Amino acid sequence: MRTKLAAAIAGTAAAVVLAISGQPAQAGEYDATGDLDCNAGYVCDFDYINWGGSGVGYFDDEWDYLGGSVASQFRYMDNRSESWENHGTSTYGNVVFFTINGAPGNAIFRCLKKGYTLGGNIDIDNDVEGHVWKNSCNGYVVL
Repeated sequence: MRTKLAAAIAGTAAAVVLAISGQPAQAGEYDATGDLDCNAGYVCDFDYINWGGSGVGYFDDEWDYLGGSVASQFRYMDNRSESWENHGTSTYGNVVFFTINGAPGNAIFRCLKKGYTLGGNIDIDNDVEGHVWKNSCNGYVVL
């Protein structure tokens, strides 16, 4: 009886934490409206420096902001982001942003560590085409 009761309490507590945190129950994208609106487990891209303008929060790897699995209402962020915020998980907390610049030989990769934000004015402003989650920034230029 105690085991069942403990399991029920733990399940209820998890549901309450989820409801309080605001984190969506399913992975995907969502509208991020500023610096304080990037949910835990997500990386957020904003279309102006210092987290201004419109933003998109991403939970999964997104290899192609213009297509791929990105919902159509969020594809506008392709080659448009100027500031970023990383609230990744403990396993894959670092995020590598990339731009192909027309050809794979011209690709640029930049890594943003978990818990870091970047207000803009870097070499990939308005060039990011996607991102992937990594457990380390080793081998990448760190932002």
